[in-house]
Amino acid sequence: MTNINAPKILTVIFADTYRTMQSIVYENEHVPYRKRIVQIELTPEQRKALERRYTGHGSSGEMYEELLECWFEPDEDEEVESDE
Repeated sequence: MTNINAPKILTVIFADTYRTMQSIVYENEHVPYRKRIVQIELTPEQRKALERRYTGHGSSGEMYEELLECWFEPDEDEEVESDE
C-alpha cells in the first residue's frame, strides 16, 4: 500500500486570547480572538515524513493513521528576534 495525503503546506493559526480576556474582564464584552495565520511550504523530506501510513482495511475501506497531536518544541539555545 502507498502512503496518502502527504501535506504540502503546514498552516498554523495563532489566536490573540489576551485582548479577548481583557475585554471580558474590564469591559464585560466578548471580542472575538484576533488571529494570525502562518503557512509554511514543506520540503519533500518533510512531506514524506508527515505522510499518513496505511494501517489496515475496515468495513468502510482502507484505513490510515490519524493526526492526534502537534506542538512546538523551541530550541532552548537559540534566540529569535520578534517582529514586534
